[in-house]
Amino acid sequence: MAYYTFFGINEFIVCLGFKGDIIRNYFANYQLLNSDCTIDYSKNLDRLIIGGFMVFDKKLLSYLKKDEQCDFESDILKTLATNNQIASYKHLGNWM
Repeated sequence: MAYYTFFGINEFIVCLGFKGDIIRNYFANYQLLNSDCTIDYSKNLDRLIIGGFMVFDKKLLSYLKKDEQCDFESDILKTLATNNQIASYKHLGNWM
């Protein structure tokens, strides 16, 4: 589809059958699935992508809850950032 879009063809009919909902979901969430995710927990981390490796003390496990709604990024990391318990390293080189 991207190939045809390059030449100005922007409307498609996609014949879906078995598991068509998976294909519909992919296109409905295309932008989200193909975008970089950035998390800004403080003004000092503006525009940094949190990626790579995370190393933590096992004390972090005490922040985990049995609740299935517990979200590592929005609950635990945000709490740790608020308490100045997170450090980061700004890598200036290439990822590869």
